[in-house]
Amino acid sequence: RVPCPARWIIKSWQPCSKTCGTGVQSRPVECFQISPLGIDRVVADSQCLQRKPDSEQFCNVFRCPFWSIGEWSRCSLTCGDGVQTRSVVCQQGVAGSRTLLDGVPNRLCPGEKPRTMKTCPGVICPVWAVRNWTPCSRSCGAGLQTSEIFCRQAHSNNTFGETDRARCPLPTVATIPDNLRPCNMEACPPIWVLSEW
Repeated sequence: RVPCPARWIIKSWQPCSKTCGTGVQSRPVECFQISPLGIDRVVADSQCLQRKPDSEQFCNVFRCPFWSIGEWSRCSLTCGDGVQTRSVVCQQGVAGSRTLLDGVPNRLCPGEKPRTMKTCPGVICPVWAVRNWTPCSRSCGAGLQTSEIFCRQAHSNNTFGETDRARCPLPTVATIPDNLRPCNMEACPPIWVLSEW
């Protein structure tokens, strides 16, 4: 009695070793042959004439959830303490595609969500200042001095310089310093006043 040809018996795939990020799964693939007594038994792989089916394959070949982080925006202010923002969303790959899914729950992404806002301390804002006080209008008895008003900018090396007046805040009572001050407030000494003969 001639035995039946050997054949491959393929069982179900096992679960993937990873839920994302390319795992591996396996399945039993064995060569069986029915003996002259009618018993199905495992034989050497070489007894099966057809190519052996794959017993392993890659699975879940897509990117795990990850934080997609955008670039920081420009500072909200050109001087003083401003704010910078950026987009941070949890994304995940799609099986069999290069597409990325938005709106994935944050709890699926690794670690804490990166911050989306930070302060950006800039240079000190220009302010109105005074300089070059004039000599007192009187040597005694309450005189006055006046000064020049200019727009002053602080530099990183703790020095100051003049900058374009357009960069200073709008001139108001609150922003413009007083450029008039009293001087030589002490009383003048007595003098002789002579009348006509």
